[in-house]
Amino acid sequence: MQGIQPRTLSNKELVKYAEMFLDKPEGLPINWQKELLRRYDDVAFIGQQGYTDYKYDTRQQALF
Repeated sequence: MQGIQPRTLSNKELVKYAEMFLDKPEGLPINWQKELLRRYDDVAFIGQQGYTDYKYDTRQQALF
C-alpha cells in the first residue's frame, strides 16, 4: 500500500482500503485519514459557498 496515493483513488476504493485497517493496531496512515476528511468535507457541504463533490478522474482505472 506504500505506493498507492489516496488522492488517486475513487471514493469507493478509498473507503474499501480504509476498512481494511479498522481492526489493525497500526491504524490507517495519516495521509489516508486526511484524504478521507477532505472528501467528507467536500461531500457534506455540497452547494454551500463553493463546495463541490469529488470529481472522478476519467484517466484513472478502477482497482476494484
